[in-house]
Amino acid sequence: MKKAVKVILPAAGFASRMGFPEAKEILINPQTGIEFIEFSLGQATKLQADVVVITRPEKKILLSWLEKRALSYPQKISIQLTGPTQEWPETVLKSQEMWGDFNWLILPDTDWTPVNALIDSLNEVRKKNPEVVYFTFPSSGQSWGFIKGQNNGNQIQLCEKPVELLSGFEAWGIIGFQKESGKELFTKHLQSTLDHQVKTLNVKYQLFSLQSFNDRTRGVSF
Repeated sequence: MKKAVKVILPAAGFASRMGFPEAKEILINPQTGIEFIEFSLGQATKLQADVVVITRPEKKILLSWLEKRALSYPQKISIQLTGPTQEWPETVLKSQEMWGDFNWLILPDTDWTPVNALIDSLNEVRKKNPEVVYFTFPSSGQSWGFIKGQNNGNQIQLCEKPVELLSGFEAWGIIGFQKESGKELFTKHLQSTLDHQVKTLNVKYQLFSLQSFNDRTRGVSF
């Protein structure tokens, strides 16, 4: 039986740090002229995956935009409303009841190259059937989440915004996960987001590399 695949878009944060009242996900990308979130929606279309957007009831502009966008979008867009959370992994955990058999976590104000990297990985992911998948990218500084695979593909170490440079770790940009592994995975991410320490998870994983990964609302000036 074919596995149900979903794309999870955590969108519970506000754009106040950028000086904008609107949801940052639907700010216009000056390079493309369309909303940031459209890149993620385009990836979901290529995957033929339904979309789960996790957001807050206060984000009325985003909710209105999604309602209109769903009318012409080829896949189903579902909304998971949540209250305030400590950090992004807790936001993801709030959506457990809407996860598919396999899920891709994409931050809705990001993009990457090669653009088709995610799609091109699918055959290998289906063949090896990992519990967790990470796409890593070259980075400088320590203001990202980092991952290190070990134990012949059966153990990962992760650390969110480490206090010091970690040898052998790579920054991650996209996460894929089986439904059964998601709770423990994002609990580890939450713990590390709060204390910035390395966490270990015994899980069958796959790693893929991106040429570049961009968080378009980090320090963007319009």
